[in-house]
Amino acid sequence: MYPKCAHLCPHFRHKFKITSDGRKLGLDQRIISPLLPDDASSKVNACIDNVYHIWKDYSDTKAAQLIFCDISTPKNDGSFNIYDDIRNKLVRRGVPKEQVYFIHEANSDAQKKELFAKVRSSQVRIFIGSTQKMDAVTNVQDRLIALHDLDAPWRPRDLIQISGRIVRRDNQNEKVHIFRYVTNGTFDSYLWQTLENKQKFISQIMTSKSPVRSCEDVDESVLSFAEVKALCAGDPRIKEHMDLELEVSKLKIMKADHNNRQYRLEADLGEDPRGNITRIDNAIGKIPESLEKYKADLENLLQQQEAAMTEAGKPFEHEEDLRIKSARLAELDSELNLSGRAEETAYHRAWMQWQHLQHWKMAVPHLRIIWNIGTQSRNIRTVFKRLISLYEQHKNYNSNICKSMVK
Repeated sequence: MYPKCAHLCPHFRHKFKITSDGRKLGLDQRIISPLLPDDASSKVNACIDNVYHIWKDYSDTKAAQLIFCDISTPKNDGSFNIYDDIRNKLVRRGVPKEQVYFIHEANSDAQKKELFAKVRSSQVRIFIGSTQKMDAVTNVQDRLIALHDLDAPWRPRDLIQISGRIVRRDNQNEKVHIFRYVTNGTFDSYLWQTLENKQKFISQIMTSKSPVRSCEDVDESVLSFAEVKALCAGDPRIKEHMDLELEVSKLKIMKADHNNRQYRLEADLGEDPRGNITRIDNAIGKIPESLEKYKADLENLLQQQEAAMTEAGKPFEHEEDLRIKSARLAELDSELNLSGRAEETAYHRAWMQWQHLQHWKMAVPHLRIIWNIGTQSRNIRTVFKRLISLYEQHKNYNSNICKSMVK
């Protein structure tokens, strides 16, 4: 697909045409022309060899494999494509055809789910597809043992997406293999160079750091892209140049990190490093004394903890004495009737308040009124019966009046 301005800038068409043909030649020259010979040393044939040997070596566990290829996908029109070429060669070597499937053969979500289930159960052991079609929802990782990436995508995140199909939590295999294939002296070098540049920019944005601040700031993906790019170079001097670029870049970053550490040390020690070192030595000399103090404090705390744990489970030592004396006190209360006397004294004190009245005739109407109200309460009536009983014992008042009140 060309950019919208391609009709205004014809050189864009040539540039993208060269890029497209370069990717195809890096994969297999028969994509350009089916009349060209099948190169036995092409990366497609190298991939087929690896796939077959892994399929054979893991026949007992029936481990599955994934192959990613974004170029030359099947079109069902009889034209040459890499997908059919891989399957036909594997079938000729003895791999059952029903164990090799394309993601393009599933045309609906239901068919995709069924196909994914077959890969998880190892009914399909070799699964081929593109980065776009085998996205994050492709959950086939249960028995995957190897992943083969035939071409380089345009975006670094696509490589992470591809690796995520096999490096997943539910994979039963603790160790897996990831193969990335490049062709020496082809356009693959340009593709990996593009990925390297993009990943450098992305890493700086995501970490908010300049890549020369510390050694850890170099993203591992950037270095791996550069190393793959170096493998694609046919000229040994170009490979040496790329290797030296990587080494010099690492050394410069290590030197910058070393200088930063030196600056931090100078800032911490101040203008007179030797004087600060002397003070540090003095502080170190006091450490044994402080250590002995802390040991004594720790021993004291342990003793307190042990004493507390002992007291926590100890019963009240005077429990039996309390029980015996409480029982004797209750017995004496019963024999001496102290509680009854106390009650009688209280009632008597209440009755003595009536002696403030100047005449008994004045007291009788008040008692009768209170008596009529108190008849509705059983407790109040009992109080007044006790009050009148005490009055009868008083020889200075007329007992006949009290008897008439009770009636």
